[in-house]
Amino acid sequence: MTNGTSIYDHHQHTAWHTHCTQHGNVNVFRGIRFAEPPEGDRRFKPPVMTSAWNDRGTLDATAFGNRAI
Repeated sequence: MTNGTSIYDHHQHTAWHTHCTQHGNVNVFRGIRFAEPPEGDRRFKPPVMTSAWNDRGTLDATAFGNRAI
């Protein structure tokens, strides 16, 4: 597998890596957060949209996020 190429999708506003293998390409999406952590006032309440998206509406999914506890 190669180190990969970073790609930005203008339609989905997501950045990710593509790795080449002997069987074809593999798209790798890393560190995608779907909601804010259920801490403090958010405990036992419906999910709140994550603020991981930047002000241009883009999510950088090229690196892993923090580990879950």
